[in-house]
Parts: sequence; structure tokens; C-alpha cells
Amino acid sequence: MAKCDLPRETARRGMESIETAAKRGRSDRALVGVAFQACLRRSELAALTWGDVEPASTPEALRIRVRQSKTNQEGDKADVRLVKNGVAKALLAIKPDDAAPDASVFGMSAETVARRFKAACQAAGVEATAHSARVAYASELTRLGASTTEVMNSGGWTTARRPPA
Repeated sequence: MAKCDLPRETARRGMESIETAAKRGRSDRALVGVAFQACLRRSELAALTWGDVEPASTPEALRIRVRQSKTNQEGDKADVRLVKNGVAKALLAIKPDDAAPDASVFGMSAETVARRFKAACQAAGVEATAHSARVAYASELTRLGASTTEVMNSGGWTTARRPPA
């Protein structure tokens, strides 16, 4: 993630300044980390507000409340994810001092989240999409011995069936 802070060429504004790249880099670091550790879809990342982010039981962790999702469109099921260590730190690093609970964490649409995620990964030399974080998360949990039910519950899946490619 060290390459997050390097200036990039943008379609509209040309080469970023060092200050702009550092600010964008902090946001990208939080975006990619939260996408993976909280196993969030791009629409869930776009909908995340500061009121959805709460301290967890340990100082190096944060609870992320997913109010609505593809599998909980009514928002009537409790869905809380956890981010910790460097990802929690990265998320807190982009939080404004005066952040209102209803203020967007990333301030992006789902489409912009997808573009920024992909650009951050490309800058790091990795070909990935925002959905790749969910796939990697499920793969890592499986590698660590989690059951299919545990993987499904932690990622908000309602079925173990893979969609057609």
C-alpha cells in the first residue's frame, strides 16, 4: 500500500500534486482495507456513514454497521463487521474532527468506489476489482478453517452457490 501516496495522472486534472496524492492515498488505503476486512460490496462502502463506525471492545478495532445490503435490502437484520489494526487506523485517519454521524465516510458513489479501488490496485501492480476484496476475504477465511456457514455469515452471503462466470 506504499504506492497509494504516489502522485497519479488523472484524466481531468493531469498529474496530482504531492498533497493531493497524499490525501487520496489515505482515502484509498482506508477504502481498500475496509473493503477487504469488512467484506463490503461497493454499494455498502458508498453508503457507509460515520454513524456506522463505532469503537469496538479493543482499542485497535472498529465496528462497521451495514444498514442495508444486497441480501438485507430492508435493513431489518443486524449486520456488524469488524476492522482492526492498520485498517482501523487508516479509517480513523480520514475521519474529520467534525464528522457528522450522517456524513459519508468515503463521499463516493458505488461507481466511483469501484473506479478508485481498481486504480489503487493498479497503482500497486495488482489487477483487482472491488469485488475481488470479497473473494479474497472468503478465500482467506476458508484457508484459516472457517466453515461455509461462517464465511457466509461474516460476508453477508445468503447462499454458498457461486454465480456463473
